[in-house]
Amino acid sequence: MDLTNKLTALRRPRLLVATARAGLGRYRSGDAATAILSHPGLPTEDALDALFDLEQSLNQKRRQQAPDYDVTRHVGLLTAIMGEAAALSGPKASALT
Repeated sequence: MDLTNKLTALRRPRLLVATARAGLGRYRSGDAATAILSHPGLPTEDALDALFDLEQSLNQKRRQQAPDYDVTRHVGLLTAIMGEAAALSGPKASALT
């Protein structure tokens, strides 16, 4: 699945997405993804795939109302996905809704 389709396929609560979008102004591509993933030097495409995997796992916890669900981490992951996607594909990255 290509990046645009992956972003378009994500369906998350509006408040979660809006909060993540608000963090984009402070997001620095590469540095934040490295901090989240603990894998320095990952190419952006690989980092983005890893971020999608982490976010999917966290979203499942949200949907299950798991006691260890961390909304702050979820917002951070969504912000990182948006930021890394923007670094790769420019304006198409805003497709996340």
